[in-house]
Amino acid sequence: MKKICADVFRFIGSVAFISSLTVFAAVAPFSCKVTDDVGDGTPSDSTPPSLVSFSVLDERSVKFEFSEGVSLGNVSVSDSSGGAFAVDGSSISFSEDKSAAEIAFVNGTEVGKNYVLRAVVSDFSGNSLELEQSFIGFNSNKARLAMSELRLKQSANSKEPLKSKVEFVEFCVLKGGNLFGQRVDFGYYSKSYEFPAVDVAAGERVVLHLRKYGTAADGFVDELGSDLSESTAQDSSSARDLWMANTSSVITQNDVVALVDCYSGLAVDGIMAATAGKESWSRKNQSALASLLVSSSVWASDSTSSAVVSDNASYARTLSRQNMAAVSEKFSMNPDLPVPVSADDWIIASEATPGTENSTVAYSK
Repeated sequence: MKKICADVFRFIGSVAFISSLTVFAAVAPFSCKVTDDVGDGTPSDSTPPSLVSFSVLDERSVKFEFSEGVSLGNVSVSDSSGGAFAVDGSSISFSEDKSAAEIAFVNGTEVGKNYVLRAVVSDFSGNSLELEQSFIGFNSNKARLAMSELRLKQSANSKEPLKSKVEFVEFCVLKGGNLFGQRVDFGYYSKSYEFPAVDVAAGERVVLHLRKYGTAADGFVDELGSDLSESTAQDSSSARDLWMANTSSVITQNDVVALVDCYSGLAVDGIMAATAGKESWSRKNQSALASLLVSSSVWASDSTSSAVVSDNASYARTLSRQNMAAVSEKFSMNPDLPVPVSADDWIIASEATPGTENSTVAYSK
């Protein structure tokens, strides 16, 4: 399963499909012209080239693939603030059959910033297409995260919602860098959260709160900079707090949660939780996320029988990962590989500890 971030695959007009390798992009063909019939009455090629795929290679280059050999003209790039720069023809390289083109920028793009690339695309029969391609600045310094604690239930306060204790997912930062280009997918309700362009340091904890009942004036502040005391809402931690713009349910006791790299579409971490005796996942998206965790070498099985048993989870008792030191060590040995996860790595802790060292005391009746 591969979902997309930041409005990838938003179509305007009629274009060929964009492949699953496309990231952070939307395409809009503006207009096209076609040639007339050839002189002997034989119909000419009257079909303009179509875009097959677009991908952001790094902070300084992108790649187009078309349905046939093409040439590119009037190539320019502009950013969200209106700044623009032309692309020199010498910075465009083509594949042997001219159907693929890589464009190199003199200036590097900024992480998380919106850009638009415009070009006139022409095939060798004279058909042309005006193309507008939006994309987002590449993150070449991605942080690496690992889930460390989850609250699966909330304590709702109907009279004073601001005092409700809401569901959260806590992450430990294994490698410092920028959070942009990662998202958290939740299976049962098919919801997702995309991380903003925030720099974090190794060893930090990041708490993602899954409901937001108020505004910044009420203390619901995303801590995007170095001041980690800005968030003062209920359950705000001493670590970095982020808030999902949401007031409804996101996660259940029977659920699959995956941390996904938007560029590759692979899961880099995740958890499966299920109550005892649960025979199968209730929703297709749960099954798809469980399969993704297995195909990404995060979990060994997508079965509910391999999930963390969540019967005793509550707003006060969270799922707590107990092997964070081993996770950090395994990551340091193989930073390009996911760290395998199993139900044995987790307990139902007797208390919630968002933003601080996990409790090692398992709940018992």
